[in-house]
Amino acid sequence: MEKPTNGCFISLPYPTVANARDKRKNTLEMIYKLYISKFTAVSEYIYRNLIFSESHPIAADMLECISLIQMKHFKLLGKLLAALGVDPKINPADINRRNKRSDHLTDVNYKTLRNIVFNNIYVSKSFISELDTLMQMTDDSEIKAVTQRLILDERHIIGLLEELIM
Repeated sequence: MEKPTNGCFISLPYPTVANARDKRKNTLEMIYKLYISKFTAVSEYIYRNLIFSESHPIAADMLECISLIQMKHFKLLGKLLAALGVDPKINPADINRRNKRSDHLTDVNYKTLRNIVFNNIYVSKSFISELDTLMQMTDDSEIKAVTQRLILDERHIIGLLEELIM
C-alpha cells in the first residue's frame, strides 16, 4: 500500500448549510450527538496516527488522512448547528456522556492496529446508521444533503480502513 495523498477526500463539494431550518429538539439533539462523535473521532485518529507512526508508518498516514475527513465532518456539523441557532460549543460533560467510543483509547484490546481498524469500521457503520436515523427524522433538504454527503464519506473511510487490513 502506498502513502495516501489526496485520496483522503472524495472529489465532490460539500453542501451548504446556510438555509437549514429544521429546529425541532430531536433533530438538533441528533446533530449535536453526531457533532460530538466527530470531535472524538478526530482526536482518536490523530492519537492513533501518533502511536503507529514508527511501527506502521503507512497505516499512520492513512489514519491521519481519515482524521482530516473527520475534521471536515466536525466543522460541517458545527456550521449546521450554528445555522440552526445552536452554539456549537464543546462541553466536556457531553463528550463523556454521549460518546460511547472514548474509553477505547486506553482499552488494551484496541492497541493493535488490526483491532483498531475493525473497531473503526464498526464505528463508521454505526455512524452511518445514526445518519440514516437523522435522514428519517427531517424533511430539511440541507440537512439531508449534509447527511448524504457524510454517508458517502463514511463509506469511503470504511474502504480506506479495509485497505489497512488487506
